[in-house]
Amino acid sequence: MKTATKPETKTHWVLLENFTFTDGTDVDRTVWESPQWQQYNNPDFFGQTNIRNPVDYPAPKPGYVPVINNAAQLYLSTNDPNNPNNTTFLGAQIGTKKKWGLASYNSVAFEAEVVLPISGSGAAPGGVVAALFAYNLISSSPFLHDEIDFEISSNYWQDSGEQINTNVYVVTDGSMNNFDQVVSTPTPPSLSGTVVLRIEWSEEGVKWYINKDKNPTPFYTETNVPQSDMSLVLNFWVPASGWGWAYNANLQPTAAPGTTWAYQVNWAKVWVIEKTMNVTVEANQTWQNTGLTVVPGDTISINYQTNLWTADPNTDQGKLYDAAGFSGIIVDQPGYTLLGANMGALCGFIGEQPVGDGSDNAFLVGDAYNGTSQESGQLWLCINDDLKGLYGAGLRDNIGSVTVTVEVS
Repeated sequence: MKTATKPETKTHWVLLENFTFTDGTDVDRTVWESPQWQQYNNPDFFGQTNIRNPVDYPAPKPGYVPVINNAAQLYLSTNDPNNPNNTTFLGAQIGTKKKWGLASYNSVAFEAEVVLPISGSGAAPGGVVAALFAYNLISSSPFLHDEIDFEISSNYWQDSGEQINTNVYVVTDGSMNNFDQVVSTPTPPSLSGTVVLRIEWSEEGVKWYINKDKNPTPFYTETNVPQSDMSLVLNFWVPASGWGWAYNANLQPTAAPGTTWAYQVNWAKVWVIEKTMNVTVEANQTWQNTGLTVVPGDTISINYQTNLWTADPNTDQGKLYDAAGFSGIIVDQPGYTLLGANMGALCGFIGEQPVGDGSDNAFLVGDAYNGTSQESGQLWLCINDDLKGLYGAGLRDNIGSVTVTVEVS
């Protein structure tokens, strides 16, 4: 049981992922993916737009997202070569295969430097949508997903009339709720030229920024927060008439060759504020879940802070000790949390659920631990003792607790 686990407030953003692009016929498909056709809840069609991908649109069809001058070109065309009836557009979407979320970090930020087709010969007409968003499909049937949207409509992306659609989907207890708000941009006209779009996501809320280095105040905040890990996604598409704010009846699909516009992405980044927790571990309880999820490659730091405990009040005149345990007894009996370590030492385990009989792949924490995870799962902590009471009272007569800080980065 975790008894004091509220994450400490930290304000230092760390650049976790820096996605750049190399010139070529397509983005790096080991990093990025595009939705493909499916029979039910088809993810590669929304609004009036099919999404290009190398499987459904193989060469010579335009199924790729080319990189020109080190920028990904998300093309949107009035002609869809897979639709002979000319009733759909062909758009583009790329999303990271990796996901990030609040289980592992105190805060997560998704950011991209983009150029919208606002002016010049390549300007798009009203009725198109360019977006940066976070997404995680939880269930196809019923259709449930967590999502945070930063959506820009060409109906409102110029001059003093600039508006942004902020949208959050939150899945809770098997149901999905939507929190949608259209807001004006803070310093119009702010969307022309090269702009940096940023979404910050924490337990306190979701914040939206445009060019945060110049405009450090978010232009909107939403307090309803998704909980699952999500991918960073960018797309360019045409909505249907049901979305009146973004729809424009003057924009219609056409026969080949059609007209094409580009939503340019120069780079994308994932920032995090690492999570540090104060966790109190009780001496008289078996494995206790810290609530932190780790994956292979994560760095784990655990440091003793305060409080004392004992795994045996009848040893050393009942004196209490810290997370290093009692150095006078080195455990050598099966059934203890960890053989070869001090009785009463703090131990750790990574996995979904410890067995709790001494057979778990435990590691020594003691007063200080710094290591790299080789496993995936929850991080658990426990005193080194006779877990099942094979040799006496076991955990039942233990006294005290220890408090440690836990940081996963």
